[in-house]
Amino acid sequence: MLQDSELLKKEKLVVFIKKIINEIFSFSLILYLILFLLEEIKPNFVLNYLNLNSFLILVVVSGILTVLTKSDDINKLDKTEKKTKKIDYIFAFILGAIGGIVTYYKIKEIENWLSLVISLVIFILIFLIALLFLDNSENHK
Repeated sequence: MLQDSELLKKEKLVVFIKKIINEIFSFSLILYLILFLLEEIKPNFVLNYLNLNSFLILVVVSGILTVLTKSDDINKLDKTEKKTKKIDYIFAFILGAIGGIVTYYKIKEIENWLSLVISLVIFILIFLIALLFLDNSENHK
């Protein structure tokens, strides 16, 4: 009986470490993308203080560890059932809008109507892909 208890504790510790690795990857990827976006909008705004290439190494290493340690065990700690809410759709819309605006900002030198069309297509694609991920994650539950 004592060995079962110790085995259960070790299993919980392994699952906890896997979840930490997963969270580090998620956080570092989002932070990297935000910093990269800031650098694209305003050059040398981030590079004066932080080398993005060094930060990218953290993202890649934590991503590789996440893929290697990914399993369904992580979901054992999180027993709450997550459903798609209205805020998820609003967030997908906002992400699409940000993508469209950044695209327009980067290609505004092209003919005005063409850059607007491309930006609108990017907005729609990002929004639809986000909706696809929301629906896909809901169907796996």
